[in-house]
Amino acid sequence: MATVALTQGSGASGMSGANVDISSRRKDTQNLQVTLSSLKQEVKALKTKRLDMQVDEALANIRTLASRPKLTAPHVLLAAIETLVDIALTTNHKEATMFSKAFSTCKKYEYNEEFCSLVLKLFGSQEDKRNSFFGC
Repeated sequence: MATVALTQGSGASGMSGANVDISSRRKDTQNLQVTLSSLKQEVKALKTKRLDMQVDEALANIRTLASRPKLTAPHVLLAAIETLVDIALTTNHKEATMFSKAFSTCKKYEYNEEFCSLVLKLFGSQEDKRNSFFGC
């Protein structure tokens, strides 16, 4: 009979350890799920930031080309604008429609001697727009 008491005692002790182990595993699983969710959000934010950076780089390229009218052939500048439009449409950028309309406008004035100035007015920063207004 003493053997039975020992067996029951060790069995009860074993179950208590199993409950702690299951509880610990649940907490670990919950922690992993929270961490995974957080990492997914960070990856999504990084992807969005990367896409925005692509648009910013395309705009910077256009501004650089347009600021050098004597060195930039109009068709090269139009190709850069078309690239911007493609990137903006692909990434669903908030200004994709505006970029597309501005590109259509620019195509009409490709051979105008003020073409680069027009491009800066449409795609330039505030400073670029002021400078193009004054003919700088």
